[in-house]
Amino acid sequence: MPLTWITPRIMEAYWDAHQAGHAHSVEVWDENDKLVGGLYGLAIGKVFFGESQFSAWEHMSKVALVGLHRHLAAWGYPLRDGKWMTPHLASFGFRAMPREEFQALLNQYINEPGRIGRWSVDPTLDLADWPARAKAPLLGKAPPALLQMA
Repeated sequence: MPLTWITPRIMEAYWDAHQAGHAHSVEVWDENDKLVGGLYGLAIGKVFFGESQFSAWEHMSKVALVGLHRHLAAWGYPLRDGKWMTPHLASFGFRAMPREEFQALLNQYINEPGRIGRWSVDPTLDLADWPARAKAPLLGKAPPALLQMA
């Protein structure tokens, strides 16, 4: 029994989706080039489907989430699926919605042209101006980190 649902078959499927320009990761690296947090998901049309996130350091998945969502807002992505409604996602403004409402939004945005291909960080975007509704500071006393997107 694997320790994770991310089996070799899933890895291959995501690699193929990444090569096709639809699977993306947002990574947070420390000053010693150590991966300390991040997330990944799929972009189809103008919808981003978050799949999984992790933190090796406290709050680093939040840094990745804010970085991603600031970019998605700038790129005109109106719908972001968080998969499971959690208090963590609610603190960032996610809300649960009835299936019919989600399906209508999905039908509206899934066929709009989105950004296909490798994503990269836009250094002109200020992450602090994204209107996250976090109830606590994102970084606190966390060490400096570098955000990367792929």
